[in-house]
Amino acid sequence: MSRLGKSLLSLLFLISWAVYADDITTVLTIYSTAEPGSLSADFYRSPDNNNASSLPGFGIVKIQKTLDLKSGQNSLSFTDIPSLIDPTTVLFKSLTDPDKTTVTQQVYGFDLSNPQQLLTRALGQEITIEQNQGNQVESYKGTLLNTSGGIILEDDHHQLISLNNYNAAYLPNASNNLITQPTLFWTITANKSGKHQTETHYKTAGLTWWVDYNGIYSEGKNANSGFLSLSAWASIMNQSGMNYDQAKLKLIAGEVNQVQTPRSFPRLMAMKAVNASGGSSENSPFSEASLFEYHAYSMTDPITLPNGSTQQMIFLKNTARIAVQKQYIFEGTPGLLYSNYVNTDKEISIPNQSVRILLTFNNTSQAGLGIPLPAGRVRINQSDLNEGSLEFIGEDIIAHTPPDEAIKLNLGNAFDITGKRKQIDFTIDNNRRIMEETIEITLNNHKDQSVDMSAKETLYRAANWEIVKKSGEYQKLDSQTISFPVTLPKNSEAKIQYTVRYTW
Repeated sequence: MSRLGKSLLSLLFLISWAVYADDITTVLTIYSTAEPGSLSADFYRSPDNNNASSLPGFGIVKIQKTLDLKSGQNSLSFTDIPSLIDPTTVLFKSLTDPDKTTVTQQVYGFDLSNPQQLLTRALGQEITIEQNQGNQVESYKGTLLNTSGGIILEDDHHQLISLNNYNAAYLPNASNNLITQPTLFWTITANKSGKHQTETHYKTAGLTWWVDYNGIYSEGKNANSGFLSLSAWASIMNQSGMNYDQAKLKLIAGEVNQVQTPRSFPRLMAMKAVNASGGSSENSPFSEASLFEYHAYSMTDPITLPNGSTQQMIFLKNTARIAVQKQYIFEGTPGLLYSNYVNTDKEISIPNQSVRILLTFNNTSQAGLGIPLPAGRVRINQSDLNEGSLEFIGEDIIAHTPPDEAIKLNLGNAFDITGKRKQIDFTIDNNRRIMEETIEITLNNHKDQSVDMSAKETLYRAANWEIVKKSGEYQKLDSQTISFPVTLPKNSEAKIQYTVRYTW
C-alpha cells in the first residue's frame, strides 16, 4: 500500500465517525448484457467466482446514509462496497450541504489480506518460518528478502536461507494496516458539522439479470388456432462480492453504450422506449416506466440479494388463454439470399426442406399482456391428453417487444405436413442478360384436418425479377421474397408452379 494509503489508515483510527444504520437505503439498478437464452442452468447453479468480473452485466449502486462530520477535514472509511467496484465511477454528495461538502482525496484499498499479501508486506522485516523435516519441526529466523517462488531469509550471520515449503510463518504485528474487505478511504472537507444525509453512487461488475418465459399450449378449434398460457421468471445473479440487504431493485432493458476496453462489456440489446402509460400490471410484481430511451422495471418491495446467489422472481404472472395462430411455412430456399451478384449456376445445393411451425400472437392488453416484454427464451409445453403430463414442444428467443407488437415463436418442423421443391426448367441468355427458371413445389398434408399454410420463396439469383407465369396468387413480402398461400384439405396434396424471369 502507498504511503498515502497508510497515513489515511492511521488517521482513520484517530478520528471518530458514525453511520446510523437505520438511515441506510440501498437502490440497486442492474443492467444485463447477456444474450437471451445464452446462460445455461449450469452457469448459475455453480457460478465460478473467479470469472465473476466477466459476468454479462453490471450494476449501479446508490447508497444513502447519515454520517457525522466535523467542520474541516474528515478521514473516513467506506466499506459498503463490492469487490468488483469500479472506483473511477464513485460519486459522493452531501444532501445536507452539497455545495460545501466535498471528497478531496480517495484511496481504494483493494489488496485484501491473504497469506501472500501478508508476506509481501513483511519484506525487509524479521520473521520466523517453521518447516517440517521428518518428525521434527525446524524454525528459521531472519530478515525476509523474497516471497516470489519461495521464501528467502537472511539470518544474523548474513547467510541466505531458501525455503520452498513451510508450515507456518510468524510475522510482525500489522493489524493497523490490514484490509479485510474492499474499502474506500476518503478525505472529506465539510463546512457544516453534525449529521449529514449523504448519497454515494458507483458502478460494479458481477451483476446481471435475464427473463425466461414459460408457456402451455392448448389446441384450438382447427389446425391453425390455439391458446397459450404464459408466465415469466426474472433471474437475478449477484457475484459482485457484496450482499444487498433490503435493496430497492430496478432492472434495465435497453441499449446502453459503454466505452470499449479490453475488460468492458458489450452493448446491451435494444429496447426502445415507446409511448406507453407505464406503471404496474396486475399480472406482474414489477412496475414499468420509460427511462430515457430504455425501460426500467422496478420491484414494488425491497429485496435481499446475498453475494454468490441467483434469485428467481415472478416477472409475469400466469396469463391464461392468449389466442394464438399456428402458421405452417414451407421454405424451399432456406439460407439462400441475393448477395449483390448474379447467380447463374443451374444446379444449386439446397439444405433440408421442411415445414416450419410458428406460433404468433400480439402483445396487447386484451391478451392479458400489453407491457414492454424484455428479450428472453420462451419454452412451450403442451398437456398430454392421455397422461395429463406436460410435454416440451419447442422453444425460441424473443427480442425486446413493445406493447401492441406481434410475437412469433419458431417451435420446430411439422411431422405430418411435408414439402418438396424442384427445378422444372432453366434457361439463360447471357447476351441479352435474361435468365428464366421454373419451380414446382409439392405440399402434402397427412393430417386428418384441413390446414392453411404458405410456401415462401427467396428469389436469390438477381436483384431484378418478374413472375411471368404462376399457378396461383402470391404475396410479395419484400424485395426478394414471395409467398404462396395454400389451403390443404385433410390427407391431400397440392402443387404450386411459377416461372421467374431475372434481368441484369
